[in-house]
Amino acid sequence: MTITLLSNARQQTQHIIMSGITWETYQGLLKDLGDHRSSRLAYDQGILEIIMPSDFHELINRILEAMI
Repeated sequence: MTITLLSNARQQTQHIIMSGITWETYQGLLKDLGDHRSSRLAYDQGILEIIMPSDFHELINRILEAMI
């Protein structure tokens, strides 16, 4: 398994890329994390990408949610 941590300093978004992940492991992570999580997971042929949005992004989401 290989893990790579990418960080976008401008947007403060973090990406974690993991290779060698099975579909079952991905499904288990989704189940463990639940539906109400701020991070996003993407899976493609053994590669798992976890995207964690910046605090600013989450603030904008909460403001829009309050307005709606």
